[in-house]
Amino acid sequence: MTTSNLELFKAIMERGFSRGDLTIADEVCAQVLAEHEYLAKTNVPGPEILKYQIEDARNGIANLKLTIEATVETSDTVWARSKATGLDPRSGKPVAIDVIDICRFKDGKLVEHWGVPDRFALLHQTGVLPPPLSGSKPPSATHEQINTLEDRIRKGTISDEEGLRELHALLFAFDDANYQEKIRNAHDWANKYFSPSQSDQFGGRDMVRSHLLQELESAAQEAKELERG
Repeated sequence: MTTSNLELFKAIMERGFSRGDLTIADEVCAQVLAEHEYLAKTNVPGPEILKYQIEDARNGIANLKLTIEATVETSDTVWARSKATGLDPRSGKPVAIDVIDICRFKDGKLVEHWGVPDRFALLHQTGVLPPPLSGSKPPSATHEQINTLEDRIRKGTISDEEGLRELHALLFAFDDANYQEKIRNAHDWANKYFSPSQSDQFGGRDMVRSHLLQELESAAQEAKELERG
């Protein structure tokens, strides 16, 4: 009896992501899987891609359970909206995010996948992102926070995780396109700075740090102008 594409998708969600059974990847994945999810592995065989995604999801959310809430099935593709629930591994607090999956199958095997988990919701619920600003009055010391971050990077007294977390938080200090662009630019350079392999591609760590500090200085000036109103 032939297993439908929808049943194959449900098995991936229930056995793989909810129970951590990695053997499902060997059963349902083609050796060549076109994977489009952001930051997913793409240079390994198809089953290994899915195994990595299952392990990564279950490491990011403890006691992970994926509940399928809506599906649409065409001749070779399953579109699905699911709810991922579990616990933040660091705090133990409950989290819940929406996940969109588009899976294309051929001859009973998964051959292509697009995945869009709501990472912003997860970052917000785990405290990485700040809560939305109440009212329209912007924070009055954002430029000082940026200057402090700049100084700590210059002195090398901040970890990569802490630096990137602070930049995430600063992004939402002002609802201003120019300011947010400068913070995003700084974040891009910070990713390169905190990754030695990427730094080497852009002239070395000192060069990357110089670009990062310039972007932070520019963002601090923009924040100061916005604070003045």
